[in-house]
Amino acid sequence: MKKSRSIAALALTLSTGLCGCSLEFQEMDVLNTSRIATENCYSESISVIADWTTIANRGSCTNQIIQKVLNNNFKSVRFSFDEHGYPSSLSVTVYSSEKNYRKGKAAYCFDYVSETDSEVSDKRNNIKDHPEKFKIRYREN
Repeated sequence: MKKSRSIAALALTLSTGLCGCSLEFQEMDVLNTSRIATENCYSESISVIADWTTIANRGSCTNQIIQKVLNNNFKSVRFSFDEHGYPSSLSVTVYSSEKNYRKGKAAYCFDYVSETDSEVSDKRNNIKDHPEKFKIRYREN
């Protein structure tokens, strides 16, 4: 019995090593950010690394990313919402690993956007105060 467990463990270790996969969970995190701000609104663009199991359900992964931005709880980045408030749009590129990020191989991309607030033409909605006015739009990599 011990011998068969050892063989199974060795086979799992070898197959994991050969395919370049890791059994460790990788916490979702931001790798890159950029901000475009004007007098009335601002847009945030981020690159996120997520593990393959999260990316497999794109809708769930997208919602997790939006929630992490709203909660401002990514491990490596803290957004500054003090000066301009929350963004009026969010553009996200999702990668499965840092290796794929360095190669420019995105898993998918999306924008979280709203139309201009019709009541105040020079002011835009923000992702926190008016989430019902925002839509997720997936785009090509």
